Amino acid sequence: MELLLDDETCRIVHEPGDNGRAVVSFAGVGYALGGIQVEEFRNSLDGTSFDIYFVIDKERRWYNGCYDAAVSTINRSLAARHIEETFTLGNSMGGFGAVLFAGALDHCRRAVAFSPQSSVSPAVVPFEDRWREWTRHITDWHVHMKRDIEYVLFFGAADPRDQRHAERFAAACETLRYCVDDSGHGVAAAIKRHGLLIPLLHALLNSAPIDRQALSALLGPIRHSISA
Repeated sequence: MELLLDDETCRIVHEPGDNGRAVVSFAGVGYALGGIQVEEFRNSLDGTSFDIYFVIDKERRWYNGCYDAAVSTINRSLAARHIEETFTLGNSMGGFGAVLFAGALDHCRRAVAFSPQSSVSPAVVPFEDRWREWTRHITDWHVHMKRDIEYVLFFGAADPRDQRHAERFAAACETLRYCVDDSGHGVAAAIKRHGLLIPLLHALLNSAPIDRQALSALLGPIRHSISA
């Protein structure tokens, strides 16, 4: 494991792979572990051949406070590693990071995000009343989506705020959205409980075009709908 950046705002570590492809995984706020932020999806990505980058926003500012430093650090490493294809991945705040950084990282093909926010600015999304202790400190807002990126987003149908974020994403850019019926904000955990998170990530983190029918079949045990 290589430590690429560790300052008061951000921590980035890199684990080398050997297939010329990279996954950049963004951490969430860390509430589920008593406030401890962890390297998201480490277990699900273990044993793959990807170069893996784990990114933690220490200030929990939805990656706005460390955006420029993180982009330059990761892109410099991608170039040094001769990475040909990049994927971003994240859950909740990390899902926002996956969407945010996909348009700025070199050779990024696809962003995979679970329960991402379209914004946490009170002026933009007044319905978003979660995480105010963190979001009230954000002063500079980055929102960046590109039409040549494939955005694959997962939301829980039981959370009306997440559904409103899904609608805003759909209006902003072409996205492929999966809505899981029996889930709230913890849609990634719900998929994992069915034993489907690892096969789902393996299906999405590859060079092949997205096969909606195959993905729907994979998620078959979970009631869901698809929209684009």
